[in-house]
Amino acid sequence: MTTELDRIVSQRRRRLAEQMRQQPEGELRRLAEMSERRPLDFAAAMRPAAGGQAPLRLIAEVKRRSPSRGDVAPNLDVAEISRMYAGNGAAAVSVLTEPDYFGGSLEDLACARAALSDGKELPLLMKDFVLGPYQIYQAVLAGADAILLIAACLEDGELRDLLALARSFGLAALVEVHSREELERVLPLGPRLIGINNRDLHSFHTDLRTSLDLAPLAAAYATVVSESGISGYADVRRLAEVGASAVLVGSAILGSADPAAKVRELAGVAS
Repeated sequence: MTTELDRIVSQRRRRLAEQMRQQPEGELRRLAEMSERRPLDFAAAMRPAAGGQAPLRLIAEVKRRSPSRGDVAPNLDVAEISRMYAGNGAAAVSVLTEPDYFGGSLEDLACARAALSDGKELPLLMKDFVLGPYQIYQAVLAGADAILLIAACLEDGELRDLLALARSFGLAALVEVHSREELERVLPLGPRLIGINNRDLHSFHTDLRTSLDLAPLAAAYATVVSESGISGYADVRRLAEVGASAVLVGSAILGSADPAAKVRELAGVAS
């Protein structure tokens, strides 16, 4: 049976094949190797400050739409929203770059980087379905500091190679899992950051218990980021109690009547 994840990955492969025909991988790699930008330390930004008020770090997301919700914020101003995140307590910004199902682009990522380079500079996560080295080179050139690697999309050898390649460029890698089996697969690879997605990418069903169950297991080995299905500060507190260090939130912020206030709430920043 074909799942949502299968469809997304299949379309992503088609898009990448088109891009590679227009710009060969070797050419893109050489450009990435010539980049003089030094990535920010995304992993360090995920560690809550000792004695700080906020129990967890917030990764605030730039997202236009999703398969589960449809349009979220199709006409958002990437520069404006990125600066708003930085000014209201976010520790990092996640930018969707998958075009067909999430309405994202590398241009959105580059725009966020430019917006955050003339003020409070925050680390940027390129959130996409990364399937090979080509997308890591794209991430470097667009100004990312970290990439997402989804265990459900990659074989063990692919994960290992992509982790090593990301590190060679100074990029952090958030390795995403959804089950205990996936967690046990990735732990031997030694990831510094483990993302626990509360959304099942095959069915798009969301359950916060995924993080509540897996975070205590993962936190002994890596910094844990809980993703999806987080709606308010009560969720943040529950996740902090089980070992998470950060949360990644998009729809709850962008769908709020007051996005800036929602960022402050989730980040534990007093108004």
